[in-house]
Amino acid sequence: TIEQHPVRIVAEMAETAGSSDDGARLRFFTKPINGDKDISSTERLRIDHDGHVYAYGDMTVSGTLNATVSIPSTLNATTFDGDVTVGTTTADHQLKLYKADNNVSDHLQFYLGSTRMGEIGCEDTFWLRINQETNKNIYTPRIIRADGGFQAASTICAHVSDTNTYLQFHAADQFRVVTGGTERLEVNNTNTTIANNLIVSGTVSNNKAKWSNIDGTGTIAIRDDNGISTVADNGTGKYTQNFSFNMANTTYSSVNSGTQNTTSNVARPGTYQSNTTSSSRVRHSVMSSGGAVDVDFSRHYFIGD
Repeated sequence: TIEQHPVRIVAEMAETAGSSDDGARLRFFTKPINGDKDISSTERLRIDHDGHVYAYGDMTVSGTLNATVSIPSTLNATTFDGDVTVGTTTADHQLKLYKADNNVSDHLQFYLGSTRMGEIGCEDTFWLRINQETNKNIYTPRIIRADGGFQAASTICAHVSDTNTYLQFHAADQFRVVTGGTERLEVNNTNTTIANNLIVSGTVSNNKAKWSNIDGTGTIAIRDDNGISTVADNGTGKYTQNFSFNMANTTYSSVNSGTQNTTSNVARPGTYQSNTTSSSRVRHSVMSSGGAVDVDFSRHYFIGD
């Protein structure tokens, strides 16, 4: 029969009364090589009157495909032996991938030769997954930006050629820094533990302990300090020291002393006048008379919560 020919082209059209065509198409049929002569040939391609092309089976394009293509659900696989371009620079086009939910993230797959290197897909409505199915690492020589932050199950940063040096979230509410395979720093919600010496190339400021050595004669000045930002001259023998970091409350302790290079007056230790969380004011006086006096060395120590 005609249907059993190994290859055939069928032209179809429909026409009713009137001037308009009701439809037309070309249909292409083939049989597999060495196919049974008693079976009918199978439709492989159809071109409709509206320009739509339907391919039934694999489609191989040797060259560049740059066109609007409708691929029916009966097309099981498509091979393009060339470039595939979707859209143009003058219009808004989209590439959409739909898949039934089978709990496998393999929507878009990547191969190097015949080796599968990874995929992009999803299996829930919360995460877009990369290499969920293929055990291959992901590499870029560029910067990765994440405005919302990073979330890691364990190790988040390791040197490419030094795998025993890394930053790791190894337990709940804590992380650690490991170098040479040994933990050097651990921070948790209670303590910060440093395994070795701490070297600081700058000032260590402590809001619990502060000290100062002040030149109280002439223009008042700070000789040296820790945690003191400025000092103010409030009159003879009276100095206010402003803290770089506030104390927790006003019940902290202060130890004050004053000495002079001259022997005419012997200055008694500075007496406390007023404490705030951000400053402390002291007064130096002559031991014999109690009168206020400027001192060459005004020394102070503050400690609290």
